[in-house]
Amino acid sequence: MIRHTLIFAFLFFSIVTVAQETSSENKTISFNYLIPKKYKIRIIYDTNNNGKWDTGNYLEKKQPEPVQYFPEVQEIRPNWVLNEVIKITPNK
Repeated sequence: MIRHTLIFAFLFFSIVTVAQETSSENKTISFNYLIPKKYKIRIIYDTNNNGKWDTGNYLEKKQPEPVQYFPEVQEIRPNWVLNEVIKITPNK
């Protein structure tokens, strides 16, 4: 069971977000019509459910929201379907 919202993002060059989807339930998420390139997948654990990553605050002793990167680079090819199962660690 997911306790808070997760933000899934496809990143180009590991920094530019080209597609993003938010979910707070167990479901299939599809990213359609991505340009054929190599991408990284980032998952943000949106603990305060505001729809974005929060950096934290040193003075208030708040930690940033946890971020997890899918370990492999995903290569998207033209006219190609890529199915990937991502297991989310429930303790985050």
